[in-house]
Amino acid sequence: MLYISMNRIPKKIAETESYEVVSKIIDYSQKGLIESDLKLSWKLKSENQWNEIPLKKKGENDFSAIIPGIDSGNTVEYFISAKSNSGKTETMPRTSPKGVYSFSVE
Repeated sequence: MLYISMNRIPKKIAETESYEVVSKIIDYSQKGLIESDLKLSWKLKSENQWNEIPLKKKGENDFSAIIPGIDSGNTVEYFISAKSNSGKTETMPRTSPKGVYSFSVE
């Protein structure tokens, strides 16, 4: 079993150079996470193609990734995915990629 939690970006945010997404991922199977499959996927709401950014380890179970700066007036959609050596795959939110988190840049 994989556990994922994350700090969501506020629904409305000022334009800035980047937006950090911080997450906690715990592999309860203890078989190990597949680091190449720990990703933040993001896109502009007006686009169809997802951009993938590898999550970087910040602590024992803590990871982060940076969404690059986005011009004001855009809405960004994003989610996190993880996979372990047990074969388990999980996303946050769990409804991803159809149901995702989003924020608007003002």
